[in-house]
Amino acid sequence: MFLEAPAVALVEAKNEKIVKGFGQCIAEMIGARIYNEREGQTVSHVFGAVTTGHAWKFLKLESDIAYIDIEDYYIKNPGKILGILLGMVKQ
Repeated sequence: MFLEAPAVALVEAKNEKIVKGFGQCIAEMIGARIYNEREGQTVSHVFGAVTTGHAWKFLKLESDIAYIDIEDYYIKNPGKILGILLGMVKQ
């Protein structure tokens, strides 16, 4: 398996409790930021997502502040979720 910078974080929430995945996702986002910097890909922010498979929440780490989107996204609207994920990758 190969990893290329810039990296993002994606976490599966356990037991359908999406909020419990925030800490893990933020920790992974900090790790992704460190990895990106070591690979010469200094970026102003790192994106992350927590999902139960049915529900999705999106996060952004900018400096030392983690922002959590207040909106919940559901798999019944996959186009919206894919659009957000694509936007994360393009930035």
